[in-house]
Amino acid sequence: MNVAYLGRKGSFASLVAKQRYAQLEQIPQPSVADVVAYVSESKDRIGIVPIENSSGGIIHDSVDAFVEDGFNLFVREETRIHVRYALLGRKNQTIKTIYSHYAALKHCNDWIRAQFPNAKTRAASSTSEAAAIAADDPGGVAISTRDSALEYGLEILEFPILEKVPNVTQFFTIGHEPVTPDAKASPGNTSLVASLSNQPGSLFLFLKPFHDLNANLNRIQSRAIPGRSDACKFFVGIEGIQTDPNVKEALARALPLTEGIKVLGSYPRIMEPYES
Repeated sequence: MNVAYLGRKGSFASLVAKQRYAQLEQIPQPSVADVVAYVSESKDRIGIVPIENSSGGIIHDSVDAFVEDGFNLFVREETRIHVRYALLGRKNQTIKTIYSHYAALKHCNDWIRAQFPNAKTRAASSTSEAAAIAADDPGGVAISTRDSALEYGLEILEFPILEKVPNVTQFFTIGHEPVTPDAKASPGNTSLVASLSNQPGSLFLFLKPFHDLNANLNRIQSRAIPGRSDACKFFVGIEGIQTDPNVKEALARALPLTEGIKVLGSYPRIMEPYES
């Protein structure tokens, strides 16, 4: 079995892969779509993609992959990592452009404006890709991981950036088979995609069973359905697993109020954060 992850070597997803699945072969992929496609090709593969950052918000590329009609994988685990960014470049260089993933640029925006008011920012597909780009740009630096400095021949100009500002990224492990988490051993979540008609009150009616049964929603994100203006999809996260009585009953009551619900899985949350 092997594990694919978003970004080149040195990305935060690669850190999760190394720490959670050190015994597996590590396969970098340039985009979330590539991770999904690679894993889908064989049942002996799993993948790691970011789903949300505490500063940058939801990772839309991941959500868009999950709500696709052809998505046939399951979420098997959620892992949280305490992200600490490093500024990578070359000493005494004139910094003209700062590269990073959009979530990192958003988290560090005020710091960037204060430290480098004349520099431009450019978003990359991952923090490790940003380091690779900066390595080929004499005026470029990257906000990335310390591992990326060694990987791409850069120096660590500053670490950590904004140490006192909490910054947690959540990652999903995806695979071909669902898991059955032990509710007594660790907390769990459930993720699903609900299709709702574009009518007044449709979202309210869908949410009401969860409120009535005290099933807390910790994530909800709307996405358009290509070619349809009369409906949309919602990516939804629930605290608890499908076998919890309140979650099970809420799902049963909500289903008739939708055009369909696709459960992406119930899975354990790894609560003790890793550090980059």
